[in-house]
Amino acid sequence: MACGKCGRDTGAGNAYSFHYGTKGPSTSYRDFDRMQRVTTTPYRIVGSESVWVCDRCVRFAQALWVLPFVIMLLSGAVAFALEGSPDAESVPCLALTAALMLAGIVLVLRGKKEFGERVAIRVRKRALRSQGYNALLTSSAYKRISKS
Repeated sequence: MACGKCGRDTGAGNAYSFHYGTKGPSTSYRDFDRMQRVTTTPYRIVGSESVWVCDRCVRFAQALWVLPFVIMLLSGAVAFALEGSPDAESVPCLALTAALMLAGIVLVLRGKKEFGERVAIRVRKRALRSQGYNALLTSSAYKRISKS
C-alpha cells in the first residue's frame, strides 16, 4: 500500500485510525465542595478515519520527538567533560537530563501506535479543518474525553 504521508509503496506499515469532530467553548465553574475550579469542554465526535502510514514515517516522527532529549544529554556531557571535575551544581543537572532522556526514549519505544496516529492526523488535518472539524483526537485522547 502507498503511505499516506510520503507516498511510497511499501509493505512495512500499518493503518492508523483517529477520531474527528468539533470542540465547543469551554465553561468553568468553582466547585466549593472540592475547593477547585472545574473546566468542561463539550466535544461532538462525528467520525473516524484510517490512514495507512509506513514504518519509516512513524520512526521519523519518533526520532523527532526524542531529538531534544539527545541534544540536552549531549550538551550536558560536553559541559561535564569540559569542566574536568564535577561540582555540586553540574551533577544533579546532568542526572536530571539523563533521566528525562531515558523517560523520553521509553515513551517513544512504547508508543508506536500513538506516533502513527499523530502522523495520520497530520496527513488529513488540512482537509478535515477545511470541513469545519477542529477536534482531531488519537485513540487515547478519545478514551479520555469519552470517560468524562
